[in-house]
Amino acid sequence: MHLYHNNINGILADEMGLGKTVQAIGMIAYLAEQAKGSKSFVIAPKSVLSNWMKEFAKWLPSLRVVMIGGTKEERAAQLRDVKSGNFDVVVTSFEVVSLEKAALKKVTWRYLVVDEAHRLKNENSIFSQVVRECDTHSRLLLTGTPLQNNLHELWALLNFLLPEHFVDSEEFDALFHSSDTAQRVSARLQRVLRPFMLRRLKSDVESGLPAKTQVNLTIPLGTMQRKLYANILKRDIDAINGKGGSKSQLLNIVMQLRKACNHPYLFEGQEPGPPFIEGEHLVENSPKLKVLDALLNKAKEEGARVLVFSQMTRMLDVIEDFCALRQHAYCRIDGGVSGEEREAQIDDFMRHDSDKLLFLLSTRAGGLGLNLQKANWVVLFDSDWNPQADIQAMDRCHRIGQTRPVTVFRFVTEHSVEERMVERALKKLFLDAMVVQQGRLSDKDAAADKEQLLEMIRFGADTIMKISDVDAALDLEHILRVGKLETEKLSKRFQDMAAASMSDNFRSDGGNYSQPQEDASGGHAEEAGAGPGVLAGGFVLDIGRRERKAVQYNVDELQRQQGRRAKEFEEEEKLERRRQQREGEETKDAGWAPDPKMQKALDLSSATIKGGKPGPADLLLRRLIEDDRKSGGDRETFQYRVYIYIYIYIYIYYM
Repeated sequence: MHLYHNNINGILADEMGLGKTVQAIGMIAYLAEQAKGSKSFVIAPKSVLSNWMKEFAKWLPSLRVVMIGGTKEERAAQLRDVKSGNFDVVVTSFEVVSLEKAALKKVTWRYLVVDEAHRLKNENSIFSQVVRECDTHSRLLLTGTPLQNNLHELWALLNFLLPEHFVDSEEFDALFHSSDTAQRVSARLQRVLRPFMLRRLKSDVESGLPAKTQVNLTIPLGTMQRKLYANILKRDIDAINGKGGSKSQLLNIVMQLRKACNHPYLFEGQEPGPPFIEGEHLVENSPKLKVLDALLNKAKEEGARVLVFSQMTRMLDVIEDFCALRQHAYCRIDGGVSGEEREAQIDDFMRHDSDKLLFLLSTRAGGLGLNLQKANWVVLFDSDWNPQADIQAMDRCHRIGQTRPVTVFRFVTEHSVEERMVERALKKLFLDAMVVQQGRLSDKDAAADKEQLLEMIRFGADTIMKISDVDAALDLEHILRVGKLETEKLSKRFQDMAAASMSDNFRSDGGNYSQPQEDASGGHAEEAGAGPGVLAGGFVLDIGRRERKAVQYNVDELQRQQGRRAKEFEEEEKLERRRQQREGEETKDAGWAPDPKMQKALDLSSATIKGGKPGPADLLLRRLIEDDRKSGGDRETFQYRVYIYIYIYIYIYYM
């Protein structure tokens, strides 16, 4: 309200779960009371439109709220109310704004609200360009994560709100790229953001909200997974050793390695069958699934309910099979679930007498706009490139209304690409903590470049190649104890970054990642001055030598075999020379063809010879023709001489 009266567009950046939707509806109610006839425009992800409509019906039932969506015919009917002015608020999705921009740009909007406003982080996107063209008096962006990757994205949001003040992104970036300590730079950015960013933390609003604890569980690869992981590395060994390979190729390698870390059955041909039958092999071949199995048993004992998030819908399919095997009651939401089914699944899970133990969700499609406070455990089966997506997932249950402590279990595969992804995610979270909550820092280039991808792939590759194929027993309590200790160490490491300079902490190469050094007895040490993860002389992945079978040779028999092969080779050469000679003669003959008169004479000669025993004249004629044909020469002269031979032959034969 203060921003509105001062004609300042702003960002409502409250931490997720603090009711940004209700606050925005409260502001729209204030405008409807103060400015009669004002029109408000709400743009949100398609998955949360139904939630917006529910909140409007609950808090502002008197307002005429029109939701635009559905088929082309349905949108046309809904837009008739908009064109006639018979509405107070329009609620629609990002996609519909682009489709129906012609009609929506004709309306003068008093208040524009963009939910999940990080969709505007790319100022050149179609959605961003269309929304900028709308005629609006005031704008409010709702996002719990205004800084998702780097400061340029924050500048894009500020440029959308105040284009006359934030004109040049390079100047904005240069203001915060310096060698000053993180605290000084964060204080500088805090002064810039304070006038138009409103942010509250859960601890500020709800002191009684139970704590959230995160534990990274380090899990080894299973035998099948190690073989798949090693085969992927061997297949692309040249790209991994730096002998080529584009960024897209490296991204594909990373994705294949991540699939191997989750479950071997994500690859075609690995699951026994057909027929495909659920059995213990489903659990035994993936240590991650073994740990999930133990956690769910523990959750049943403690009365906890669990949210399980994964990046891969096919992994959710595997977990569904696992739930059927263990007879766990569950719900599921991913990008392919319709809005009606989505609401039904949520209501089923949130019922007081619900028997659903766990809720399966895809991180990107299922992690937005859901209130699932009935759950108090979260399992991140795999991690997102963007840690803010994982934060969104965690906060589906850690929000106002939660009555029990929330525990988040992040599965991390040991000695794999996942370890580096989690480190990179924590670094980006540190960036968010500095910029958004205390005053904020910057990252020059948060998107993983080619060198970072190579470093991720190379990490632990040598170790995986050398691990034996014997699976160690998994002790859940031991994994939990080790996970808590390692999580604390990793968090402490990034907290210590605040005392260092920005140039040291946030280099353009992506951060303080390094290949673990071995002691003098182990061998490899990083080359002085070399890039992270580059061993002395350059990184070379040792894929091991191919094992050969020991064979005992009989020398005499070997010599006899070689002699026979030599004779066979000579015979083959002779046959080949004869074949080539015949082909050459046939080719030469194919170039000569007699005219009709000559052919008639030759046919007569041939018929005559076939009719009786050839005599000396017959043989002489044939020989003369063959010699002239092979000698070449002028075609007409040759044909003339053949005529003479044939006539002489006929004369001798009949005389």
